[in-house]
Amino acid sequence: MKLDLPVMVAALLAAAAVQEALPGLPCPASPAGAAKVPLLPGVALYYILARPWQMALCAALWTGILTDALGLLPGGTTVLPLLVAALVGVALRDAKRDRSSVRLFLEAAALLAFLFAAQRLRLALAGTVPLRPAALASEALRTLPPAALFATLAVRALARIDLLAENVTLEKGGEAA
Repeated sequence: MKLDLPVMVAALLAAAAVQEALPGLPCPASPAGAAKVPLLPGVALYYILARPWQMALCAALWTGILTDALGLLPGGTTVLPLLVAALVGVALRDAKRDRSSVRLFLEAAALLAFLFAAQRLRLALAGTVPLRPAALASEALRTLPPAALFATLAVRALARIDLLAENVTLEKGGEAA
């Protein structure tokens, strides 16, 4: 029996719980004075890079919904950019390619930077948060590196979990299918 959806649900719930349990990083330039590290996009990144497109879109959708709900963001603030990123990522990826940890970190950083910019632009257009370049740069520099590190670890861990759950198999070349 394939355990694709139970693994995805467990990963999303675990990332959401850890994200909420961790305290925000001190960020005086931020309107709230602290900034949460976004951990949920790490789960979506795994599905975008390594799993079928249907699962990638499902993970992107639920990651966006959870991120918006937990961050009290207007609906669609994270969902739409994450779905766009998933579509582009699935179209451009090579799912069978083995990625180095550095490459995973850089791909995670790019995804997180895109989401961060899209979220802040949406909030600025809604008049919720002013666009202050110093505050944005400070918050991004404090939150994106740890989030990219978590995403790198999440991709590696989820690949292993999917292999153990027999959701994927190893091909002759040693790569996950």
